[in-house]
Amino acid sequence: MKVDKGRVFGLDIFRAFAILCVLVAHTNSYYLLRNSARVTTQLFAFIGVETFFVLSGFLIGGILLKLFSGEVKSLSLAVKNFWVRRWFRTLPNYFLMLIVYVLLEVMMGGTLKSYYFLFVVFLQNTFHPHPTFFGPAWSLSIEEWFYLLFPLLLATAILWLKLRGQRLFVFAVSLVIALCLLCRIVLALTANPEWLIGFRTIMPLRLDSIAFGVGFALLKYFHPAFFTKYRFHFFVLGLAGTIVSLFIFYFDYLQHFGMKGGFFLKTFFFSFYSLFAAMLLPLCDSIKTSSNRIWHKIITHISLISYSLYLVHWAFVLLVNKYAAGFSSWERILMVWVASIVTATLQYKYFERPMTNMRDKFSFGKKNIPIA
Repeated sequence: MKVDKGRVFGLDIFRAFAILCVLVAHTNSYYLLRNSARVTTQLFAFIGVETFFVLSGFLIGGILLKLFSGEVKSLSLAVKNFWVRRWFRTLPNYFLMLIVYVLLEVMMGGTLKSYYFLFVVFLQNTFHPHPTFFGPAWSLSIEEWFYLLFPLLLATAILWLKLRGQRLFVFAVSLVIALCLLCRIVLALTANPEWLIGFRTIMPLRLDSIAFGVGFALLKYFHPAFFTKYRFHFFVLGLAGTIVSLFIFYFDYLQHFGMKGGFFLKTFFFSFYSLFAAMLLPLCDSIKTSSNRIWHKIITHISLISYSLYLVHWAFVLLVNKYAAGFSSWERILMVWVASIVTATLQYKYFERPMTNMRDKFSFGKKNIPIA
């Protein structure tokens, strides 16, 4: 499998860690006791998806900074360029798997629901809890709406507020973080739904998780010396903060309040965790390669197929739950992991990567987007 020589191994570790956490979360219930399975599932699922959010923000932040940090002379082309390149990267694979999950629903005896059309426009978890159908799609809704709205926010700030450069991105990132936190506080003080279905998976309340990643891309772009010099300090503080946050998560959500969750967990907790997770990025970004060729290939491969793996693994969880109940716990785990990794590898090679490569034919080159 051809690998981009410009890849950063430390970020591949970050991404591989995230997808492996998700796989552990969704297969551990096969062999753990019920209460232990609940704790492990929620903990690893949270770590995995939140890690994805922060990394996604960091990576697309770098792209947006190159498009919008200068004197952009064609905002419409800059926005369209970002959208086209992002959507060729994410949408074909998503819609392919949406069709697969619809077929699985029918094959396994379910009936088609009217709300399925919401998945086409990523509105399935905007104002209501995410349906059980196509479980992984809740996080993709957050990602896609951030891709859509954040460039528009940047363009609006340029046109109306005449902001440029660092001030532009500080304003946009701060606004998203503040608005999402404010919405969570208001909701917690009023309707106060459960933490998981009422806060964590609701799209408008979680856009700030990606914004924290953009914030650290901003730090790298405008203050590269500071970003590099203090990467170990960031990592130590981020790791300590992440561990403390997970202890809070464990005792607040999994032990004390149960599924309901407390006020802090529903509001400030998301912000603190995303900030601490983002602090791990400077050090990871400095790790360009690995001396161990075997581990380098394994980590890079898992990172490359991570998006396909995230989309496809839940299908095999459903199939194994329904048709392989007679097998032992470890056999079922092995089935899910092997089938998911093999399928994701083929899906990446023969569908995801070819579709991603097509974006160069439809996006606008730098010559069409003059940036001073």
